Amino acid sequence: MKPLDILATAIAYVVAADGQTTVEEKAQLISMLGKHVSSGDISQGDLQKMTQSAFSNAEKIPLEKFLTVVGGSLSQGQKAVLLLNLYDVAAVDGSIALGEKKVIEAFEKALHIDENSIAKARDIIAYKNDTAVFTNPAHPKNEKTHNFCV
Repeated sequence: MKPLDILATAIAYVVAADGQTTVEEKAQLISMLGKHVSSGDISQGDLQKMTQSAFSNAEKIPLEKFLTVVGGSLSQGQKAVLLLNLYDVAAVDGSIALGEKKVIEAFEKALHIDENSIAKARDIIAYKNDTAVFTNPAHPKNEKTHNFCV
């Protein structure tokens, strides 16, 4: 499995983890991979096949088995980018479901990324996806005393 296929499949595990695939999650995946169509790395047909294959793999291959493949197949940079994208996709619909959280934790453990190294980035992604600040005037982040700090 190529690194981009691994990324797509990892995202599919998170998207499917709570039993509901939201429009936001699908759009995030297509957007993330779509830039590789624009740059000429893959074709539109490749994108469709990759997406279908990712969800098929996530359905057929037990997560534990997939995780054994992932760890040894990716560079440290690829592992970090994979985790950051898992956080982003899980948070895009406004909350991270328990199933999504468990899948992400399994990837964190399998990829051997230091928790302290990734914690700030995860917090920033959660902060970025908390767009309720625009629709809820009483949101704690809308208080005058709130400072951006993660």
